[in-house]
Amino acid sequence: GGLSVKAGRWDRAAKYYESYLRLCPRSPGVWETLAGVYEELGRKNQAQKAKEEALRLRPGGRPGGKRG
Repeated sequence: GGLSVKAGRWDRAAKYYESYLRLCPRSPGVWETLAGVYEELGRKNQAQKAKEEALRLRPGGRPGGKRG
């Protein structure tokens, strides 16, 4: 996943993170990373949904789990 992102292999990275989320769907960091991958692929709707899921799973509903 991470190596694919660094290499700019966005399709491969998307498949990796999608597979990971099937096993561990409550990982907000993975949802955030997947959102960025979707943006690179031009999948704006999927990116927005992934961002929303990441925020929903974060404590306090904010990026990075910050409160306040």
